[in-house]
Amino acid sequence: PVPPSRVGRAGYAMHLTVRSEAFDHGIVSFGMRWSQQTVATALDSVSSKMKDEDTEVPYSAWETGVKAAGVPDHAAHAVWLTFASLLGEQELSKETRLDIRGLGVLLVMQLYSASRKAGANQEGRAFEGMFSHSPSSPRLQSPRGKQRYEVNAATSRDPKHILEFVGQRLNLFIKAITRDFSGARPDATVVTGECLQFLDVLLTASESTAAPKMSVRDACQKSHPDANLKEGIAIDKVSQWIKGHLAWNDKLYPGWESKQPIPKAPPTFARLVVNRTTGHLVVLERDVIGDLTSLHIHGCIHSTICIGATVETVHISNCEDCQIILPAVSRVVTVTHSVRINVHTVAKTLRCESCTECVVYVSLTTPVIVSGDSRGLLVAPYNVRYSKHKDLLDSAGLTLNKHAVEVLVNPIVARGSSGGDPGAIIHLMNPERFQLTRFPNLGPERTPDEDKNELVLPELYATALSKHQETYEDLMQEALRVLDPSGRNNVMTALQAEFNAFLQRSGKDKMVLEMAKMAHQRTVAGQGGDGDKKDAGAAAAAPAP
Repeated sequence: PVPPSRVGRAGYAMHLTVRSEAFDHGIVSFGMRWSQQTVATALDSVSSKMKDEDTEVPYSAWETGVKAAGVPDHAAHAVWLTFASLLGEQELSKETRLDIRGLGVLLVMQLYSASRKAGANQEGRAFEGMFSHSPSSPRLQSPRGKQRYEVNAATSRDPKHILEFVGQRLNLFIKAITRDFSGARPDATVVTGECLQFLDVLLTASESTAAPKMSVRDACQKSHPDANLKEGIAIDKVSQWIKGHLAWNDKLYPGWESKQPIPKAPPTFARLVVNRTTGHLVVLERDVIGDLTSLHIHGCIHSTICIGATVETVHISNCEDCQIILPAVSRVVTVTHSVRINVHTVAKTLRCESCTECVVYVSLTTPVIVSGDSRGLLVAPYNVRYSKHKDLLDSAGLTLNKHAVEVLVNPIVARGSSGGDPGAIIHLMNPERFQLTRFPNLGPERTPDEDKNELVLPELYATALSKHQETYEDLMQEALRVLDPSGRNNVMTALQAEFNAFLQRSGKDKMVLEMAKMAHQRTVAGQGGDGDKKDAGAAAAAPAP
């Protein structure tokens, strides 16, 4: 049953869910601890560079404003690019203009820290009771429900703590969207529909846990059908409405299930969790999972994960010794607290936070952003051949960056007051070490013509690859010339034996078996008709017994 406090005037329940991806991607760690005062100083300083009627902020005003709050130049640029990607901007650069209300919401989010436990003051204790009986989280009071709300080991963030944070800081979020952060505007007494739309980066609304999401503005209008959002609703009324409907949606943002190491894709919301796979191959393509709003890869070890679909945002956390292929990410990829993983992606922005000895093969719109305690990183051009890549890029509105060298050689290191020496943290890969890889194509529809989707490589890397190919071809020609048939067979036998030994040493022999199993399942699914195809595809994604 839905408590009366959650039923709107139109007679139905409304849920305002905190967006998990806002906290996964929107908080940039660069050694500075934000406070309410520094956020206010930054926003007031930015506003002082603008006319009252202006809302769009140029980068020059942003840089000057956050510098007044103590943010160094390198971090100002990193935060700007991260915020631009979350706000859905198509062009990410210093020429981009961002709305100060959206910037304000994201700056208030920087106050969040998992180490600052909520409930320390009366406001926190009062708010704590507001969601303890949340209809969207009925298991919260049960032992199983508590297990589900354990702190997320990937980020040390738990849903209950995030809800408490948003509830306690809601007045600051509203001040940000009404441009009255310092409280100096006595006329800022109402919130208009135009202002409410800037809460969409933080909240999403729905009439039930299984209903499609809607904007905060539309949800407010449905809950207050007689209100004129152009003229605005009283701030106190909006604040009370949001707090009364704030909840965590388990279906929209499922918790990490350590006992279920299989990909889960709720079809209504197009979100996918790949959790705690060890020594497995996961290959999921668009015909099985569709396109995704967000992807979470958490706690995987010695695994290869290939996602052949377009994705808006990707969060990779606490992974070790993995290879992850993401051919088309329309917004941002964030990699946190991971060790010795290879990430291959075409995206707008990629951010590495507290990562060690990782390699990123990328084609990006912006430079790689490095923050936190990161070291020993390598960056190289995107190197994956995939027969369906062009279709994915077109769907995501992406292209392979022809100016990849400029992006690769100029990473943004947002760490400490000076940013540190980029050369001591992230390096450009030696072209002699650069090799191509391929996205596995499974099933009877497999097409060998993968070269039709040409990669865009800097000249230095293209030349090195060409030399490798020439050396290989010369070696094979020489072997054919000097060896008789029995000698050739001996060479092939020796090569096969060495390859098998390599598979066993690296642990990839199990992945080869899994790949054969997936191909067989997809062949059977194709013969069984369309009704069986998705079931077989889901089964193929699960670890082999």
